[in-house]
Amino acid sequence: MDLQNFPGGSGSPVINRPENVSITGTKFNQSCNLIGILHAFMHFPGEKENIGIALANPVDYIKETVEKNFSLRNPQKNEIKEA
Repeated sequence: MDLQNFPGGSGSPVINRPENVSITGTKFNQSCNLIGILHAFMHFPGEKENIGIALANPVDYIKETVEKNFSLRNPQKNEIKEA
């Protein structure tokens, strides 16, 4: 992901925002959506300076991990109800 991030930002949500415009032939986004959770930033080898590229766990991976761990702890209730 190409975004502005700072040290200590790991665990922060990555969301997209609503837009009133779009590329010709595509739909515009009308709502905020969780894309993932920030977990690291990239830097050049041997340097510690943030170059503005971040790594995030995608929301599908997070959901799968939560569901797997939830079912291991509560075998009778192995599904997560979505809001």
